[in-house]
Amino acid sequence: MTDLPQQLYNPCSLDDNEQVPAKVWELLRRNSAFQAAVERLAELDAKERANRKKNGKYHGFAWEKSYQLVQDIKTRHPFAGIALQWLVPEPLFHCHIVTWPLGKKWKEKMCFSIRFLREGEGTTPKTDDPSWVWRNSAKPDVGGHPMRRGPLVYWTTSRYKRLRDKVNSILEWRRYPWPFTVGRSWKDAPPQFRREFQFIWRRQFDCRPKNPISNDRSDSSAPYEVSFFNDWSLDDFRASGQMTHEDASNVIRFNRLANDYRVFAIPKTILTKASADTMGQWLADHLKRGSSLYGDLLKGKLLNEAELLGTTNEWTDWLAHQAGNLAGVHKDTHFYRRSRYMNSLVDLVYPRFEIGKLLAPPTHRARGKQYVRKS
Repeated sequence: MTDLPQQLYNPCSLDDNEQVPAKVWELLRRNSAFQAAVERLAELDAKERANRKKNGKYHGFAWEKSYQLVQDIKTRHPFAGIALQWLVPEPLFHCHIVTWPLGKKWKEKMCFSIRFLREGEGTTPKTDDPSWVWRNSAKPDVGGHPMRRGPLVYWTTSRYKRLRDKVNSILEWRRYPWPFTVGRSWKDAPPQFRREFQFIWRRQFDCRPKNPISNDRSDSSAPYEVSFFNDWSLDDFRASGQMTHEDASNVIRFNRLANDYRVFAIPKTILTKASADTMGQWLADHLKRGSSLYGDLLKGKLLNEAELLGTTNEWTDWLAHQAGNLAGVHKDTHFYRRSRYMNSLVDLVYPRFEIGKLLAPPTHRARGKQYVRKS
């Protein structure tokens, strides 16, 4: 696996929604320890297929070890866990056929919940394959589901365009030129693989990127005015001695605030535009001082978005150095410092995804330094 030719691709040309996940993959696929994990998973997968062919049994010892390998890596590195599932795939495909609810009352109440007509699943990307199992959603499911190591590929379809998924992930799978290997760059990776990397980054680390399917931020954290402290009295909740449905809903609201937001108190009595400008500037200055979110990484200041996981110049120099096409080109000290820094990111990106170390500014960047004239 380590001797596969690496496609040279610079992710710095991508927009902010996709750039950092692409950088993660470009670094990860060059990491020798990750390549060894892919090799190990491929070996276990080959043993499982050989035993299945010989004994006709599924999920033997090799499969159990491969499943546990993926789960162990997922717990410490979400990107690597997803990547393993796609590099040595054992997919399970799901298809849901849906329609509008019965009756006309849902239109009057503006209730847009969907009704499932049929749902099917299979281990091949062809929904008309005889091996697929289809169920009527009105009947209880007693047949069980096949266990697969992943990835899971879903598609919801309907006679009504409004209810269909915007992306047919099963069709994407059929059209992709398999196999997918660590030799393939971000632009040549499966579309759903790229989306899953983007979802991990925007859900767990960075609130800026848009949803890669809807192209908006409706499903992620966004600034808004919090009414929680006006709507719910903690004293009333404690005095009641029991949790009502409304109390449970408010507990969920509280946990979401605690987990996903920093809460600032702004006085209600702001009457003038100048007061609003002053308050807005105070908030911006306070946010730019950083936070304790990732240890010392953001302590004292926030990061420059152009520098996350390498600048354009650092990627350009590093890729040129890897390509070996620099004969006769003058290379200064900064060139080698940039290349060494990028190599250090490859080493750091696995076996753990420690964002505090990966995003720490390197010493060779001169931002904030002052020039002192020699005497």
